[in-house]
Amino acid sequence: VLGDLTTDEVGELVESTLGAAPDPTLVQLLLGASGNPFLTAELLRELERDDALVSVDGWLRVAPEAALPAALGERLAREAIAASGHDSLLIRAAAVIPGGFMAEELAEIIERPVVDVLADVLTLADADVLTEREERLAFRHDIIRQAVVEATPTPVVRSLNRRAVDVLTAAGADPTRVASCLLAAADPSDPRDVSALIELGLALRDEGSYAAVDLLSAAIDGITREHPRFVEVVLALGW
Repeated sequence: VLGDLTTDEVGELVESTLGAAPDPTLVQLLLGASGNPFLTAELLRELERDDALVSVDGWLRVAPEAALPAALGERLAREAIAASGHDSLLIRAAAVIPGGFMAEELAEIIERPVVDVLADVLTLADADVLTEREERLAFRHDIIRQAVVEATPTPVVRSLNRRAVDVLTAAGADPTRVASCLLAAADPSDPRDVSALIELGLALRDEGSYAAVDLLSAAIDGITREHPRFVEVVLALGW
């Protein structure tokens, strides 16, 4: 029985399969399979088939425009959604929360009784889609979570993400968890989202969290030099 692949073993797999060592971006993408040998090999094979890999200075890296290979993503999403039964809202809502969730949080996001959510979560755990991680529930392999997100219409993803941000914020969740959801949901052209990015970015800057960089960078993309908070955001990002 094969155990989970280590980071070094993932690198060896790439080099033995494609004849070149992977750069950190490719390794990071392959680690989304959580060390599962089958998923790692399948993902690498699909990336090669989609011409999503480029050689730079002798290193293999993921092309800038590359995403999760369509064929593999569709299959993984289809299997995960099928495991959730006839109602896919719960698994789609769970997928927009990077890093895992509590059943109570998920129940609040989709406005359902906790008991019903627990039953559905147990079904997904029995199907090896979800597992326990750091006292929260999470997708067993992040690549499956990504596949479910990509199989969900973008407007629905944004709505679920924004709902997750509101619920986590109201519950006083770790700000870095809120930041992960906010970054996935934020629309730089929406003033409300820009304001939320700025406020959380400034709060995390004061806490010394590097997540502030991502939030403030995303905010900068949505404002011009004439924006009343432009200088404040630039100075904070410079910090």
